[in-house]
Amino acid sequence: SRSNLLVASVENLTVNRTVRILANTTNSYHAGKKRDDVDLFFKPSGTGSFVVSNNINSPTIKIGSVVSEIAAGADHTVALKSDGTVVAWGNNGNGETTVPTGLSGVTAIAAGGYHTVALKNDGTVVAWGWNNSGQTSVPVGLSGVTAIAAGLSHTVALKSDGTVVAWGAGGLGQSGLGHYGQSSVPAGLNGVTAIAAGGVHTVALKNDGT
Repeated sequence: SRSNLLVASVENLTVNRTVRILANTTNSYHAGKKRDDVDLFFKPSGTGSFVVSNNINSPTIKIGSVVSEIAAGADHTVALKSDGTVVAWGNNGNGETTVPTGLSGVTAIAAGGYHTVALKNDGTVVAWGWNNSGQTSVPVGLSGVTAIAAGLSHTVALKSDGTVVAWGAGGLGQSGLGHYGQSSVPAGLNGVTAIAAGGVHTVALKNDGT
């Protein structure tokens, strides 16, 4: 896919190499208006950095250091940089691209419908953006988190002890029970090694392969 090509291209950049790919700018969230495809050029601008441009001779966006992880929400994009900081762009109607000042030490990111979540190296979670269902209201005292996921309006965290915590919208059971706020995951769920969040549902992989 184009997304896979983009990641592979960025990972394989060298100082003397310019990678040209075709990116589709269609955005179905804006009245379905289809725009023409555009050429994007990824050209190294020095050690650990590169520029992105639609003109090989006139780079327009500089991303300071190597990007190690990316995530995409409904209308916004998030990048985790190798220095542990986060960059976000796109629709900011609900504050989803307004990265908290001073945020650092980030090891993982997730993008929900209109909110963004970051996991820090101390096992704590930071979230920002739309909070209509409590999806950015991280439970007080939450720690020991090893992985995060974000759905349309809910957020999920996997803890180091193999248990799962979920909060946000729950009207369809995506965060356990209840409509919003911190909710209970299935009773007795443990031994979890991975999590994923869909639009309105949540999935957990256990250490026995179920």
